[in-house]
Amino acid sequence: MSEHAFWNPNSKANESGVSVYSKADERFAGWSSLPEPRIVRVAFSADNAPVFETRTEADLVFTGTGEIRLFVPRATVFSCEYVPGQVVYLFRVRDTQWDNIRESLSPRRSIRIKPSAPIVLKIASASGALAGEIFDLSESGVSVHLECEYEKDLLRPGLHSIHFALPDGEEPLELMAQLRYRASEAEESVRCGFEFDAQASEDLRAKRWRISRYVWSQQEDEEDES
Repeated sequence: MSEHAFWNPNSKANESGVSVYSKADERFAGWSSLPEPRIVRVAFSADNAPVFETRTEADLVFTGTGEIRLFVPRATVFSCEYVPGQVVYLFRVRDTQWDNIRESLSPRRSIRIKPSAPIVLKIASASGALAGEIFDLSESGVSVHLECEYEKDLLRPGLHSIHFALPDGEEPLELMAQLRYRASEAEESVRCGFEFDAQASEDLRAKRWRISRYVWSQQEDEEDES
């Protein structure tokens, strides 16, 4: 068992904190590593470990040092190992899930998807609400197509209030985000990238959870179509 089974500041890049949710929505906190393709190893403290039969399905939420990185539903228990002070489960995941997990634990950390249906994003500004279409989205940020005439309101870095609705039937998301880049595209459009600000955004963890679920649903749809 890795000496980094539980989080510490020197944890390896391919290891992550993880919350595991049972079908009864019980939450168990552990630490994950990736010992081989399509296998996620999760170590739990022996006094706070789930009791899963093999072939049981559970949801994995990778959290790193506290930030949600990726939501992986229906991972399947492959084996269980008992070591002094710990209970260790191996979960088998699907190919697309595996690719997402590896990318999520890389330095970039977040999986980005292009929405399958248009999502309008609004940006509050002194001259009114700017509106454009989301180009791609992850739990850590978003990029949006805007008409060139709107770029004059975004010429300086800083915090911006953004607003968009996911197709999940819930309330629209309102977040504070840092402008990270501007790039010209077609003759009459510009693409702007924003990073969600953890300090300025209210209830960001719950909002990231919703975004993570949406990102994964898009990945599921792509896998089903392939």
